[in-house]
Amino acid sequence: MGFKIKKKSLTKVYGLGHKKVSFIFNEIGANNKKKNLLFKFSGSKKIKTFIKNFSFSDTLKSKIRRVISNKIKIKNYVGVRHFFHYPCRGQRTHTNAKTIKKSKKKNV
Repeated sequence: MGFKIKKKSLTKVYGLGHKKVSFIFNEIGANNKKKNLLFKFSGSKKIKTFIKNFSFSDTLKSKIRRVISNKIKIKNYVGVRHFFHYPCRGQRTHTNAKTIKKSKKKNV
């Protein structure tokens, strides 16, 4: 008796993308070309041990929030951009980011 795990179902979990799921399947020793895997109970233990090493879902979201709030607190360049709701990865703001400008006008 076993159960099936689909790759696509694992990628729907926040923080587990295609690359991490493929890594987990390779480490378990599963064929990466197959979309479904049939596991016995020993295989489920292997998956649980690998997934414990990754942070995902609520823990990942809280970690990202903590990092951003820390950057805002120390007044880092990226933190200041987050505080003012500007793009912080080098995007243009002269012609782009119109939606942010419109929402700021409504709030003021």
